[in-house]
Amino acid sequence: MEPPQYPAGPHTPEGDYGPARRAELIEEIANAPVALRDAVAGLTAAQLETQYRNWSIRQIVHHIADSMPFTPVGSRCCVR
Repeated sequence: MEPPQYPAGPHTPEGDYGPARRAELIEEIANAPVALRDAVAGLTAAQLETQYRNWSIRQIVHHIADSMPFTPVGSRCCVR
């Protein structure tokens, strides 16, 4: 079975973001590290080595952790 191209679904951009929606998104980003930690907390070493395409869950978690500090920089460049 071929894995889905977009496992989270295709990107559907929202319309204009109001202050309330912007606050929700900022809170979601701020809570992302804790949510990721909670998601993998109970996994065994073998489960962390489960492959998705060419990456293990462990590699994906490390990639997210490595890239999170740069998210504000990239976002700032997009809104200029």
